[in-house]
Amino acid sequence: MTTYGDANSSGIGPQRTGPSPSRGLVLHRRALRRTARLALAAGVALTAVALVHPGIGLAAAAPVGGSQAPAAPGPAVVTGHADSVAAVTGGIRVFGWSVDRGHPRAEVRVDVHVGSLAPVRLRAVGRRADVARAHPSYGPLHGWYYVRRVPAGAYRVCVTAVSSPARSFGCRSVTVAPIEYVALGDSYTSGPRLSGSTYADIPCYRSKVNYPHLTARALGLALHDASCWGAHTSNLTYAQSPRNSPQHNRLSASTRVVSVLYGLNDIGFGNIVTACASSSPTGPSRSGRRTCRDYYRHGTDDVLLDRVAAFRTDFLAALRLIRAEAPHATVFVLGYESAWSPNATGCWAKDYPVQDSDTRYLAGIVRALVTAASGDAAAVGDKFVGLYAASVTHTPCGPAAQRWVAGYGPGPGMHPTNLGHREAALRLEAAISRTVLLH
Repeated sequence: MTTYGDANSSGIGPQRTGPSPSRGLVLHRRALRRTARLALAAGVALTAVALVHPGIGLAAAAPVGGSQAPAAPGPAVVTGHADSVAAVTGGIRVFGWSVDRGHPRAEVRVDVHVGSLAPVRLRAVGRRADVARAHPSYGPLHGWYYVRRVPAGAYRVCVTAVSSPARSFGCRSVTVAPIEYVALGDSYTSGPRLSGSTYADIPCYRSKVNYPHLTARALGLALHDASCWGAHTSNLTYAQSPRNSPQHNRLSASTRVVSVLYGLNDIGFGNIVTACASSSPTGPSRSGRRTCRDYYRHGTDDVLLDRVAAFRTDFLAALRLIRAEAPHATVFVLGYESAWSPNATGCWAKDYPVQDSDTRYLAGIVRALVTAASGDAAAVGDKFVGLYAASVTHTPCGPAAQRWVAGYGPGPGMHPTNLGHREAALRLEAAISRTVLLH
C-alpha cells in the first residue's frame, strides 16, 4: 500500500515543534524583564531587548538605523500529506498540504504528475485551518488543491514537493471511468440530412454530426444516441417500429448524462409544416383556410395550445421515468430552436412559403412548447438548456448562411442545420461542464 505523508504519520497528527524551555531560560527571561523595568524607571530609552540563552542559540538586537545580514537558510525540511488522490467525473482530483518545518513562512511548491501528461506545479498557499490547529507554529496557509480533466483510462498519479532534497508524497493508481451519455429525442436531435453525414439507420436518421455527437466528442463522453426521426414522448417507453426499441432501454444506473428533446411531434409537427405553407404571401394556406391560424383555431379554442397542454402532462411523467431509470444521471432538457420568427415581416419565399401572420403565430406555439418543457424540468429538478430565444434571429426568414433551422428547400428541410446543431452542442457542453464534470 502506498503511504502518503510522513513515514511516522498519516494525515495530520500531533508533532513536537521544538524543545521545552529550560529552567535556566525562564530565570534568564525574568532577569531581563526586571532590568527593563529598572531602566525605564531611571529614564533610560531601550533600543531593543534580545531574549537569548546559551542553550537556544544567540540572537543579536540590531541597533536603531543599523542593519543585520539575514541568516542563511538551512536545507528545506518539507513535511505534509497528500490527503486525497481520486477519480472524479471526467477527471482526477488531488489535494493536501506541505510546509517547510525549518521555515514555515516560506512557500512550498508541489509537482503533480498524472500519467504521461506534463506535470503541473502548485503553490501550497491555500488555507488549511486543520493544519494550523494541529501544528500552531506552521500557520494555516499551506494547502494545495488540483483538479484536472482527463479522458477515461488508468493513470499513475504522483505528488512531489519541490525541495532539496525532493520530498515525495507517494503515488497512486487511479482509474477514470467513461462518462455514459444517453441522448433521447426526435429528429431535431437525430439530425436528418445534415451536410457530411451518412446514415446507416435510415428510419431514425441519426447523424454523426448532430449535437449529441458533437457534445460527446468535445467532452470525451461515451454516447448512446437513442434519438429517432418521428419520435413522440410516448416513444420513450413504446417502440416506434420493430427495428426501433423504446428509447428508455438505453438508460441504466451507470448513465451519468441524459439530454432530452421531445414535443414537436406530440403537437403534430409534420402536419403543421404541410398545412401552414401557402402559394402566395397573402394565402390561402394549404389547409384550405386563408391562414394556418384559422385552421387551428375554433372560436376561443386553439388546437395546438391544447396539444401543448397534453404534452406537458406526458413530458412530466417521462422526466420522472428517466430519473427513476438513470438515478445517478444529470438530466438536461433542451428547448427547441424555432423554425418560425416572432417578428416576421416579408419572410415569404419559395424556400419558406409561410405567410408572415402564420409565422408569428407558430413562433408563439413553439414558445409555449418550450415554456412547458422548461416548467416540467424545474418541477423534477432537471437542468434546462434554452435555445429558443437565441434561435429566433436565425430562422429561415434570415440569410441562408445564418440559419439554425433550414427552410422548405433541399437539405434538412425545416430541421436544424449543421450550424444549428453546433450552437445546440456549445450550449449543452457548457451546461455539462458546469454541473457534471469534475464533480
